[in-house]
This record gives sequence, structure tokens and C-alpha cells, in this order.
Amino acid sequence: MLAWVGNFAVSLFATIRLFPYCQWNLNRGKGQMALHSLFVFSGEKFAQIAWGYKRLAASMFGDAVPAAVGLAIIFGCIFGGAVLLYRKKEWNRLAGMILTVLTAQAYQCVVCFTMPDVWEERYLWGTFTIMALCMAWGGILLLQELRGGRLRTGTRSGTLWRGAVLALTAGILIGEIGVIDGGNGIAYLFHPEKDVALLEERSGIPWIVYGPTVGVYSYYDWLIPERICFLTESNTQEDAEAVRQLPGEEFVLYLYEDYLPEALDFFEQELGRALTSSYLTKSTNLSVYLVR
Repeated sequence: MLAWVGNFAVSLFATIRLFPYCQWNLNRGKGQMALHSLFVFSGEKFAQIAWGYKRLAASMFGDAVPAAVGLAIIFGCIFGGAVLLYRKKEWNRLAGMILTVLTAQAYQCVVCFTMPDVWEERYLWGTFTIMALCMAWGGILLLQELRGGRLRTGTRSGTLWRGAVLALTAGILIGEIGVIDGGNGIAYLFHPEKDVALLEERSGIPWIVYGPTVGVYSYYDWLIPERICFLTESNTQEDAEAVRQLPGEEFVLYLYEDYLPEALDFFEQELGRALTSSYLTKSTNLSVYLVR
């Protein structure tokens, strides 16, 4: 526990030192928003804590499994493992398990309670990982108890056990590779409505990202085009010069939907011709249009 907390503190201060924007984000961005939100008590805060526990279950067993069942398995394995450690009087291991679980749960509750405006699962992935490891620890202790308290390595039973572990590991790796490929299954990077094939068909024409956005939301998309340009919503002189240099008669446009009329007016003014837009697809929080 001391190593974990110490590593976190050193990493945090090193990150702030190396990347000054992190300090701004804490003092003026979400850090400040979360601090103000901490003193606002509402039913929504407690609803978000309940949501966090539902996502904990879903992150390990999927949405098809009821949250109550998933949580029963998670905490059942942990509780069962802790009882076995208590009976065997393995106090150090028992203390380690309890402290780790309590720390992870305290973090989860604090994050859920202080998030000011949106419910974002990504802030909880760290604690979900810790809980998954603790559940696995408790589950292994229970399995060992059912098998007589020890593994008989060198026997046929031990060989089957190792084979099962290797098969499970290979299955997890294959599944993760499938998830990583294009962000499939990751809500933060993939949107069910996104038509990637439609975007790839237009990789040869210019793409424009207009207005406020965070690159990671559509990162995989922006690897597709041969040419891409990022413009601010302030319509600066640099933005205008970039628009005037656009080749061809059409381009792909990424932006928040509310910015579409403003963007089209700006493009028409700089290009000196009327433009039409047609909706292509959705990319997480941005809408994608084809502009001619």
C-alpha cells in the first residue's frame, strides 16, 4: 500500500512538473470544478455512486449480466478469500487485501461524488482494475481451498490447471487485440453510429476539424485522411488563410453540431461560393458532414 501511494504521489508531481498544463487543469479546469462540486449535496451524487457500482460489475461481466449478480460475484470472491486468510491467520495478506479494497472503493466513491457535470467511466478504470485483481485473488484462494488447499504440481491435475490458465490468458489477449483494433467496444473511442467504411471512402479529400474538441475522442478517425486541418471557432486570420488554400470542391467536416451554421458561413465567406452540407456519420461527441 505504501509503495502504491508513494508511486502515485511521485508520478503526479513529476507529471505536473514536466507538463505545466496539468497544473492549469487542476487549478482552472476539472480539478476546480470537482472541488466546488464537493460541497454541493444532491440525490444525483448518490445516484452517481450507484451508477459507479453498476459500471464496476459491467466492466467485468458485461451489461448482459445483472449488476446485482456481478457485484455479488466480485465482493463474494473478495469476502470469501478474506475469510480464508483470517482462518489461516495470515494477517499480513489479509491486511493487504482489506486495505487495497477499501482504498479502491474510497477512490471510486470520491470520484463519483465529486464529478460535477458528466458521468464518465474512464475516471474509474483504475479502481476497476484493482477490484478485478482482488476478485481474482479471492477466487484463487477459494479454488485452492476446494482443491485441498494446494496445487499438486507435476501431476496430471497440475498440468490441466496450468493448461487452463494458459488457455484463459490466450483468450484474454485475443479479446484485447480485437478491442484495440480501431477502438471497437471502447465507448471512449468508438461510437455505434460511426460508419468507418464511409469515412475511408473519402480519405483522399481534405478533412477539417472545426471548433473546440479533444483529439482523443476521434483519434482513430484522424489517421484515415491524407490531409487534415484543425481550425478554431474564433475564425482567426490563420484559419481564414488555411480555408482559402483548400484544394478541390469538397471536404469532410468534424464539429459539434451546433457550430455547423457558423462554420458554413465562415467557409462561404472565405471561399466566395455557396456551400451545402450532408450528414455522414457520428464520431463519439462530434458530427461528421460532407461539405460541397
